[in-house]
Amino acid sequence: MAQMKEKRMSVMNLLIILMSNIGMDTPANIEEITDFVLDDINETADPVEWHSGDVAIGFRRWIEAQVNENVRTPMSEPTGMKDPKGKQITLGSTLRTVKELRYLMAGLNDQDQICVETCDEDGDVEDLFPMSLDVIEGIELTDGTTVREVRFCQRPNAEPDTRDKTELIDAVIKQLMDDYYHGDETCWVELLEHIPYETLKQSLPEEMRKEFNVPTPEEIKVFKAEWGQVDDEINSNLELEDDSTDYLVDDYFWIETEKKWYPKSSLMYTKREQEIADFLR
Repeated sequence: MAQMKEKRMSVMNLLIILMSNIGMDTPANIEEITDFVLDDINETADPVEWHSGDVAIGFRRWIEAQVNENVRTPMSEPTGMKDPKGKQITLGSTLRTVKELRYLMAGLNDQDQICVETCDEDGDVEDLFPMSLDVIEGIELTDGTTVREVRFCQRPNAEPDTRDKTELIDAVIKQLMDDYYHGDETCWVELLEHIPYETLKQSLPEEMRKEFNVPTPEEIKVFKAEWGQVDDEINSNLELEDDSTDYLVDDYFWIETEKKWYPKSSLMYTKREQEIADFLR
């Protein structure tokens, strides 16, 4: 229970940071969004190695769910089938077997089209087409059974793909490098002001990242809002009759500008929150 509460708090903090990065204020229904994204991560992401990209994908799916509530689709959502964990199979579910695929596509016509959509860590999507289908024989599962595996594969267009931006991107990079070489850093400065701090840090070699582990203003803002307690509040929570706060200095630190106490360490802290607490002390 404590681990799930900590995970939920981490998801909410990452959502708030994500919204801030795209110019959004924290909405009144942040709790509802957090629950949706947490359920999505629990269903689709690695239970240990999940990351901010999974939060971004879950947030995108929440937005899509709000849109779909107000849009009529040409096929009604089927009900009745459940996955191996007993969860209802619906449109948008994670699919693993041909049976589930056939079930959800039962209402489609032969003329309806197929498109595979990819999603990166930031939640950006791209449609891949044209496609080919391959069937791999003799796939052995962990339970010892042998199955065939259906794979949808992207293949090159017969004609030049006008959607391919590689040539344009290479030209932009070359121009930026030329500008930098000649002492013009205008475009670099503009780019760096719009690239999230975490993205820049992750682009560094791993051994250098610890040197740039200073929390962002938004991370500090979220930390203070979540963990700060005034004198009366902390005395009440600790159920102590003495109003003196002298004893708190061993386990808490005081931020004068906020007029609040913050735990020096806590089992409820995420790794990042502990880093922020150490920084603020």
